[in-house]
Amino acid sequence: MEAEISVAAESGHHPANMALDQIQGPISQYFNDKQGGVHLALEDHDKLFNNLSNPPILVNDIDTLSQEDRQKFNDLVSTRYEGDSLSVIPSCDCGVLSGGYNLGKVCGVCHTEVQQSTEKRIESTLWMKAPDGVYGFINPNVWLMFEKYFSSKKLCLVEWLCNPNLHYDNPNNESLNRLKRYGFKRGYNYFIENFDTIMNALYDIFAIHKRLEIQHFKMTMRKYRHCIFSEYLPIPSKVAFVTEQNDSTLTSDTSTSLAINAVRTMSSIKQAIKPLMPKQLENRTLKCVKQISNYYEETYKTRIASKDGFIRKHKISGRLHYTARAVIVSLSESHEYDEIHLPWGLSVGLLRTHLTNKLMKLGYTPRGAASLLQESISQYHPLVDQLLEELIAEAPEIDEYAEHAQTNQKRKGIPTILQRNPSLHRLSAQFMRVTKIIKDPNIQTISMSVLSLSGPNADLGGNLTNI
Repeated sequence: MEAEISVAAESGHHPANMALDQIQGPISQYFNDKQGGVHLALEDHDKLFNNLSNPPILVNDIDTLSQEDRQKFNDLVSTRYEGDSLSVIPSCDCGVLSGGYNLGKVCGVCHTEVQQSTEKRIESTLWMKAPDGVYGFINPNVWLMFEKYFSSKKLCLVEWLCNPNLHYDNPNNESLNRLKRYGFKRGYNYFIENFDTIMNALYDIFAIHKRLEIQHFKMTMRKYRHCIFSEYLPIPSKVAFVTEQNDSTLTSDTSTSLAINAVRTMSSIKQAIKPLMPKQLENRTLKCVKQISNYYEETYKTRIASKDGFIRKHKISGRLHYTARAVIVSLSESHEYDEIHLPWGLSVGLLRTHLTNKLMKLGYTPRGAASLLQESISQYHPLVDQLLEELIAEAPEIDEYAEHAQTNQKRKGIPTILQRNPSLHRLSAQFMRVTKIIKDPNIQTISMSVLSLSGPNADLGGNLTNI
């Protein structure tokens, strides 16, 4: 079983704050709030639409009746790669204009500028507009919340309210029976028009069994009330939809069809032989929202949050500064529950910057300090041992970085965050103190207290733990 450790770059820095800084990145917008912690924020789609860098293309206006039009549509929706290498030739989004001599020109088909592939801004080119007579789209992320919080006996009550054609014949569904007693009409526009009143009824119905969850959800809906409905809904960037053609085989991500189905559902309104009735437009819009929501859910589960997804692959499992990884074993000698002992070689590499600083103050040149530390990784050196002991002695006492220390005892140690990778659940990452460096270079394991194993589930073999 392995563990990864992160230490603060300077003694006075709380490692938790350092870890918070390190997760800020381009994957998605993070929101820091004292009450809510670190969480994803809902986006205002109409605001994003009005601030696009390039003119958008509305799915509602796309005609896909002819083969040529369908090919143009596919070029707008997905990115196709042929062969085993990626093209670096500058091009517009649809590929009609390409080549260095076209740099800066605007394509007449997709209305995007010809740019280098590495310089293109990742944003949605295709957007859906709510059909005339429909009050707007429901944010797909909010729809996923509706399905989570307002479902009873495999029925989402919000979907039942929005879709009059949905038949459900279970007389024992008490939540649905209580909702029926309110006398709400069923319809997509009616739900949007009377959203606040209906939501208060749903809060009361489901608070019986999910009071705390409903309270948190209610606060979220109040905070992001302006993001729940929008006139425009983005189709994820074509960068997310990749098809690869080798010889006669064409392959694509299985989740791609979920989003493309929503696009085809909306574009089919224009191709209808006769104009659709208002209720048909409402049902078609609801179907689009559900299809995009299904794509979001599948993407979160398989491409972002899974063990081989973007978060673990590129953020949590990425090699950051002042981190190291080693196998963990139990700490048997007398100790506090938050103590850990580090192996010799790992400590020399992990604290190389701190040790180099001390060696240069002793008169070593940068090259001399680097040479000494390189030699000391695999063999004991008394001077390096002395400097490591100084680092532990100079570490802040616990009450200097813990506002509400549970003990008056002064406890020292190099502040660290120990995490059992790739776990992300609560307590999988814990604040610990390095109180001792194991002097035997042959011992290459981190000694951890058995009192702290349950949080990161480190008592099970065959797992990796990050420190």
